Amino acid sequence: MTSSPRRIVVAVDNSRNARLALEHATRRAGPDGHLIVAHVMRSVPDAVAKAMLIGDEYRDIAHQLVNQMVGAYAKGAEPVVLEGPPAERLAELARERDAEEIVVGSRGLGRFSAALGSVSHALLQQADRPVVVVPAAAADHPRVGRPHGSCTVVVGYDDSEPARAALTYAARRSCERGRIVAVHAFAPMPDWLGAPNYQETLQAYQEHGRQLLRSLTDEHELDAELETSLVEGPPARAIVAAADARDADEIVLGSRGFGPIRGVLGSVSHAVLHETDRVVVIIPADAVSARDSR
Repeated sequence: MTSSPRRIVVAVDNSRNARLALEHATRRAGPDGHLIVAHVMRSVPDAVAKAMLIGDEYRDIAHQLVNQMVGAYAKGAEPVVLEGPPAERLAELARERDAEEIVVGSRGLGRFSAALGSVSHALLQQADRPVVVVPAAAADHPRVGRPHGSCTVVVGYDDSEPARAALTYAARRSCERGRIVAVHAFAPMPDWLGAPNYQETLQAYQEHGRQLLRSLTDEHELDAELETSLVEGPPARAIVAAADARDADEIVLGSRGFGPIRGVLGSVSHAVLHETDRVVVIIPADAVSARDSR
């Protein structure tokens, strides 16, 4: 795999988290990439706009904001102002411009729009390409990421289609000069099982995990170096610990990861975002189907 110029959409407002996202997106796009810096204004009914004496002035402020952000942190980027539901507009913009990713800050879009919690969730429903979330904690532990093609990426893996999509994405980020760490975690055994049931159940889970990771090692055709890790414990904690131990550049999760044994990704991704200070990339379900249809 070779690195090619990257096209990335990044959402901004006037918050500190948006600035972090913009700085990260600039590094992510690289000197030859095309960065689209977008601010989304929520639609205001005409009657409300008239009563509050806003309208064109509101739009002017939005344009000034985006231009200021571009001038200060992303010279040469393309500024864009949109109006409407933030997640829907960002997803549409990414499709129209054939962007590889959408980058957002962990609480971004601020007072002009809404907390990112709702926007990021909506993006996972609307977007058909990876959503890159830069957590607020990244400001407390700044690090210079490795360039595209030589990253260390931790992937939550359970052999599901979303997990395989996450692995494919990680391979593009890592290429032949990077490393992928596939982490499979299974929940701790309940105390009420008792011996020998506890030990038998634990061994069954361990063997299942070993077989899954062994198959991945034997069958993968990734350019990057592949390392696997089998952990007993909460998946989010295991993933974050693996990323910390290896100083990973980012964590990648499929949008429905950890399958029937653990449950839907929602709780895992939320926990990871709360516990990590590293970039988290979530592959929406539609991104899997879009990739398969290409």
